[in-house]
Amino acid sequence: MSESVEVATILLTDLVGSTRLANSVGPVRADELREEHFELLRDAIATGGGREVKNTGDGLMVAFASPSGAVLCAVAMQQGFERRYRVLLRSASLPSRLVGRPEQASLDRGTGASKAPTT
Repeated sequence: MSESVEVATILLTDLVGSTRLANSVGPVRADELREEHFELLRDAIATGGGREVKNTGDGLMVAFASPSGAVLCAVAMQQGFERRYRVLLRSASLPSRLVGRPEQASLDRGTGASKAPTT
């Protein structure tokens, strides 16, 4: 019997601070936010042609047939979160001195908090 070998690229995600999030907003809201988080991730996984192997509760293990698919997925994840949180920051009507210019803003991927420069 011949053995089959399959090469895969694995991408792991983690929602940093998920326990702290649940403690601060409560379990129901934390579950809603986690589901929104996973929805964004799964959209990106589809873009890269990945296959979800495992859900760890606050992260995903995803397999790709090629490294380029995993990189495409990772970039799509970052862009998806950037778009999502940029909209939230704008809709929050925060003073521009706190938000900075959108093209300069970056997000802490673990908390979703803006790291926009202040003036």
